[in-house]
Amino acid sequence: MIFRIEESTDASDGKAARREQEEQERREKEERERKERERLLEKQIQLEREKEKEREREREEERRHDEEMARLRKEREEREKEKELEEYRALKKREQQEVMNIINSVCEAPEKPEKKSVVVSGNVQIKIGFEGTEGAQKMVLLPRKSSREELMSEIKKKYKGERIPEEFIVSFEDEDGDRIEIDDTETLHMYLAGIPEGKKGKVIVSKKPEEKPDKPENPASLEPPPSSEVSNPKLGSEYDNVANLPKAELIRTMSDHNSAVYCCSFNATGDQCCSSSRDRIIKIWTTSTAKIQHSLKGHSGLVLSCDFADKGHLVASASDDRTAKIWQAAHGKKLVTLKSHTDKVYCCRFNSGSTHLATSSCDKTVRLWNVDTGKLTNTLQKHTLAVFSCAFNTEGNILATASDDKTIKIWDWRNGTEIATLEGHTSTIWSVGFSKDGSQLITGSMLNEIKIWDFNKRALVKSITAKQPVHSVSFIKNDKYFMTCGRDYAFSVWNSSDYSLQSYTVGHTNIVYHTTYHEGTDRLLSASLDSHVKLWKPAESK
Repeated sequence: MIFRIEESTDASDGKAARREQEEQERREKEERERKERERLLEKQIQLEREKEKEREREREEERRHDEEMARLRKEREEREKEKELEEYRALKKREQQEVMNIINSVCEAPEKPEKKSVVVSGNVQIKIGFEGTEGAQKMVLLPRKSSREELMSEIKKKYKGERIPEEFIVSFEDEDGDRIEIDDTETLHMYLAGIPEGKKGKVIVSKKPEEKPDKPENPASLEPPPSSEVSNPKLGSEYDNVANLPKAELIRTMSDHNSAVYCCSFNATGDQCCSSSRDRIIKIWTTSTAKIQHSLKGHSGLVLSCDFADKGHLVASASDDRTAKIWQAAHGKKLVTLKSHTDKVYCCRFNSGSTHLATSSCDKTVRLWNVDTGKLTNTLQKHTLAVFSCAFNTEGNILATASDDKTIKIWDWRNGTEIATLEGHTSTIWSVGFSKDGSQLITGSMLNEIKIWDFNKRALVKSITAKQPVHSVSFIKNDKYFMTCGRDYAFSVWNSSDYSLQSYTVGHTNIVYHTTYHEGTDRLLSASLDSHVKLWKPAESK
């Protein structure tokens, strides 16, 4: 009995030892796991720190890129202002009338004229003199963006007590004898804001000529100054009865952009559309509800053009940031940025099948890109000035391009061969389009011209004078009609057979930049400077 009790005691001691050993092993395991968790956590924290540093580097690079783009845009704008000034000077030279009833004398003795205008601390110092006299020329110092009233007030102060007419005009005459009449706020602003430092010339005050009846102008001889309303050339009888013409029926308005909308495009089925804007955003809309599906952000400049692929799965965009982009329409994801142009990209268009994208630019080129790879496949370089528009034919094997050099070029874009050049416009061509059957081309220009061309004969068929500069042209309804829009805040539909005006719809409160039509749904879109995209049911034909 005593032996059995001792044996039982030894067994109990063994079990206790094993339990203690197991407990020790459990604690050690927990300690190892705790240390492993701490190690992994520390590693994750370190990775997050590295990612944050990388994101900070990317933000800094993006900030530097944005600053560089802003600098480049400012330089381009300054160059464009100078170009606009030169163009306006040429226009005024052609329109200049003989100055009449000049002031006979002024009181002060002549001074030796100084030819150079001096720019001081952001102000412009100009020398004022009278036409046809040897009187003194007096210096006037003005802010670079002075109003006409400020200029006139300064002139009257300088010549106080002298014989200044109640109504007079002010002109700038350069060293070549060309004059710009500074007789309205816009012209004065253009001149004072864009005058080059050290520009040679003189400012002349003349009595305002007596008004004479306006003579009919030949629109082919004048080019309107940019960013201003253009005087209407003599219009054809097509516009005599526009008030009684049918008008398109507004279905809905898409109003989420906060600035000018430059372009719009339907998808293949017409249930979606996209739009591009000055606000740097491309929006994809549901046409039946006007609800936004996606807002595509990524451009650092104005988005001047957009296009839905014919399969509806892709959207392309073109911007003045010198790039084009391709986006996935379903999820709004950017797929690729196309970088090769050296100036603003004005237009982008998919070919049929959406295998390639064409982009046209202010760098005078048109570039072709493989949509799947994003690689540049060809560059077309025969235009001598900016290329504002491009369009594929229905088969997708021919490309037409329209330029500031007043020509349309036809290309076999696959091998870069120029097939033909069409000439006949007298100003910048803003838009070009093929008929569905490929037999005709339509073009629209800055100088109110709409032209129809026979593609096979490479010949002009018809020329129409619109009410205002024409921003967009296209054939619609299986080529039975064609559609135009522009600075009259309206879009027009014309009969392709007899070229009669079928409907005229003033649908916006500002310039209509683009219109497009969807055959399957019989709907059209318009995009405007008023920041709206509108969906319409076309008017019934007359």
